[in-house]
Formats: sequence, C-alpha cells, structure tokens
Amino acid sequence: MAWSAQFTDQLCWRLKALGAPKVLLFAVLLTTWTVFDSKSWQDETRFRFVEMFAGQAEVTRMFRYASMPAARLDLNYMEAQPDRMNPMDLLSDAGMVTALAVMLRGDSLEGWRDFLRMLSNHGGPHCVHKTTWYMLHYGGASPKPLFGFSNSKHVGKLNQGRLQGWATKKKSLKEKGTHKDLVIKYVDSNGRKRWKGSPDLRSSESYPPKFGLKLVELFHDLINDKSGMPELPSSPLPSSEETFRSMDFDDVWTEASMVSVCHYLRAGCHLRIPEKFRDLLPKKL
Repeated sequence: MAWSAQFTDQLCWRLKALGAPKVLLFAVLLTTWTVFDSKSWQDETRFRFVEMFAGQAEVTRMFRYASMPAARLDLNYMEAQPDRMNPMDLLSDAGMVTALAVMLRGDSLEGWRDFLRMLSNHGGPHCVHKTTWYMLHYGGASPKPLFGFSNSKHVGKLNQGRLQGWATKKKSLKEKGTHKDLVIKYVDSNGRKRWKGSPDLRSSESYPPKFGLKLVELFHDLINDKSGMPELPSSPLPSSEETFRSMDFDDVWTEASMVSVCHYLRAGCHLRIPEKFRDLLPKKL
C-alpha cells in the first residue's frame, strides 16, 4: 500500500503539534517507506477498526459482519521463525512495526496511552474522556469491570449503569456448575487479606459479541467527535521533510525502546528512502 505525500505531510504536522517526539515521527516515516510484499498489503483498503491483543477477536468479527474492514493482532496468530521475531508480538521491534503499519492503514490514528497523554497536553483535560462498564451487561460470564479512554465523549455510552442481579445470576451459575471465580482470595502468613488471579482469569480476556456490536453502533459517533485533534493550518502545510527538519531527537522514548524499532526498520531490505530525505536522516541514533 502506498501512502500519499499529502497524507504523510498531514500526519507529520499533527504528530509534531501533539508533541510527539521526533523518534516516533522517524519510525512512522520509515514504516511508510517500507514496501510490504504481502498480498494483503497490495490493496488500498482502509481499516475502520484495529483490535490489539485481540484473542478470539469478537469485536473484529462484529465490525466485519457490519461490512467495516477491521484488522486483528495477537501474539498467538503467528510463531517466530528460527532467528527471527514474531511480527505479531507487539512488544518486539517487528511487532511494533506491524502495529504502526496497520494503524497507518486506518481511517484515523487512535489508541496508545502516550497518544492520549499528548492529546490531553495539547487540547486540555476535556479532550480525553474516561468511562467504565461491566462486561456482564454485554453477555460476559462475569461482572469484570473495565475502563476505557477516548478523545470522544461518546465513549461514555459504553456505561450501562449500575450492576444489578449479579448475586442471583452467580447463584444460578453455581447451581449449574458453570460459575468461574476469576480471583482467589486468601489470607497470607501475616494475616493480611490478599487476592490473585485464578486459572479462569484468562478466559475472561475475550470480549463477548454483544460488546463488539455496541462498538459498531457507536463507531460513527466516536470518529466524528475527535476532540483535541490539531486543526490543519490555513496557510500552506509544511512538507514532511520540513516538519522533520524542524524537530530534535531530544526524547528518544527509551522506555519504549523506540530507537531499537528505528534500527530494525532502517536495516530492512524493502526500505525505499526518498532522495529528498537522505541528507536529513541521522547518521547515528
């Protein structure tokens, strides 16, 4: 898939306006300059939804059911070949590149805790909205409260109100022998109450289909209300190379090993660096 110059110019300008470090901008540019030879990358389809750590990918399934292109990423979808990284391991360099490439194919760049932090710094605290909900309201096997962040106030519609009737349902599930305790409560040697995850906790990681349908229902409201997104300037937009030149590598996101991601991309045999950028790239990072 080829990214247009206009898309790259706008993306670079908005990332800088949000306060993103140059090392992230560098990784994004390197990703756009990489030619992915997989057949799935030959079309121009834009993903409407990207599900990270997807597991059974019920949300992805619901978006596709609604005829909305969606992508799913999870460690268990692929295995690393000998002496290579698993491109679905989002904690590896290869996995980070996969995540960047997939999100760049999206209709909008959303997600990431650091993105929301930068968004809040740019547009004020009201640009980031937090909500909580009980997965039991969406057909989950347990209450399991969750929380989410978004730059749209409509994320609050995931909250279905107070949890009611759980005690009765729990009793019914126990009578059927299908109840699962997600935590184990115990008292340690010092007499303090403790708890830890049970073997059944992992089974609660998968979203129920009803939750996926709710996200499909809210999709257009969420993307139409992108609070805090920097407006493009009315004057001529700087080119991506002008934006890149104006920034410094003062924060290399050491905690995210972003320099290692850039090294991985820079060594790629499918990398095609535009001539106008060759003199701008760092000799050492």
